[in-house]
Amino acid sequence: MATASDGTTDQPDNPPSVTVENPDWTVTKTVDNATPNVGDTITYTITVSNTGNTTLNGLTVTDTMDGGRTVTWGTLPEGVTRIDGTNNLSISGLDSQAHVEITATYAVVATDAGATFQNTVTVSDGTTSETPDEPPEVTVSNPNVSINKTVSGMSGADNRAVEGDALTYTISVKNSGNTKLDVAVSDDMWTAGKVNSAELDGTTIDVSSGSYTIPGLDTGESKSITYTYTVTAEDVTNGTIDNAATADINDDGTPDAKHEITTPTGEPSLIVDKTASEETVQVGAPHYLHH
Repeated sequence: MATASDGTTDQPDNPPSVTVENPDWTVTKTVDNATPNVGDTITYTITVSNTGNTTLNGLTVTDTMDGGRTVTWGTLPEGVTRIDGTNNLSISGLDSQAHVEITATYAVVATDAGATFQNTVTVSDGTTSETPDEPPEVTVSNPNVSINKTVSGMSGADNRAVEGDALTYTISVKNSGNTKLDVAVSDDMWTAGKVNSAELDGTTIDVSSGSYTIPGLDTGESKSITYTYTVTAEDVTNGTIDNAATADINDDGTPDAKHEITTPTGEPSLIVDKTASEETVQVGAPHYLHH
């Protein structure tokens, strides 16, 4: 603004403008697999966006993962560098309304099985800090199964099985991990061809192949398979009936759980029933026993 000699005021054609710098930014973080298995490598993506009206320089990126875990940074984009002696990064030259994506990986190890952990990030200029509203949470799969086998129906002495006994075997399978499972159950009686059918949830199932897969067993859920077997003379001669049930959850043919059971066999007990020919026996009178 200028003032003339006659006291009047003139407005300049192009008055100078002043822009007030307003540095501002946001940060988000995502993960490509929130339910990994042991041995998997998961990838995190950090996005820093310049929402202010000035170029950002000297931002510090600090990554924090639960349990002291540490990420490995991927190839860093232009303007992003490692800060010596730390696992932190520095961002410079991020123009207004621009953004930068940074990736990091983490290899899931055996001790992570069943664990749930968060990974967050802080982006700071030394005065102001920003973190994601919803840092990603990861739960590592921990597939696990247990199996139990019981037998009943032995009629011999000392709980032995005798020829002709109809033994009932019950195989109980439980998902003791934290992820849904398909469980392949196998039994020696099935693989030997001694039993071809069984029952699951009131439905007859075919086990002539030697195994049966229970599909979609939920976490904490149990299922029971029952079948009967009639004891033979050969079993009695052998002295025991030995068999095992196994459960495989990796589809690799190697049992993840196994329960062996041994049933002693024997001959039927000899039972003698004696009765007197008269309720009262007189001295000198004949006494006959019937058996």
